[in-house]
Amino acid sequence: MVISLSATILLIRYFVLRDQWRILNVEWYGYSIEYPALYDTETYGSMGGRGANLGYLSASINSWGPYVFIHQTGMENPDLLDAFDWWQEIMDNWGLTEISSPIETQIGYDNYPTIRQTYYDGNKSVQAYFVVSNDRSYLLEFYRVSEESQPMVDRMLASFKLLEVGGG
Repeated sequence: MVISLSATILLIRYFVLRDQWRILNVEWYGYSIEYPALYDTETYGSMGGRGANLGYLSASINSWGPYVFIHQTGMENPDLLDAFDWWQEIMDNWGLTEISSPIETQIGYDNYPTIRQTYYDGNKSVQAYFVVSNDRSYLLEFYRVSEESQPMVDRMLASFKLLEVGGG
């Protein structure tokens, strides 16, 4: 009975939320992003992330398929290449493989200049996007992106918005 009730609740949740989107506002780190309502989110407080990524991880957006980690750090007047170089130093410690050459592109609400790179973290493929604001550097990592999930990732990237730290 309990299993049947749980399955029914999950099925109803799926049909109600499958085409819905929500906005994750992480004002203390200065960004927001849309995500599918069926996904779970976790944000890490203004004192920094936790685990192996220490103070860099600010949010995660999780699902059974693709998932996202958003990292950030404060930097004084960063330009995109300085931020990219800094993140590369951090990433070198993560044991990544098959790292592509960086490609300049644009993402987000205001077509922010971005560097895109792909790599493998263990056996998981990753699309990484590096963005800067006046005082921060961001790394958006999209794991396990497939051809089927790429439109969802594209929508998330298009919705990324830089905010003033502390709200705005």
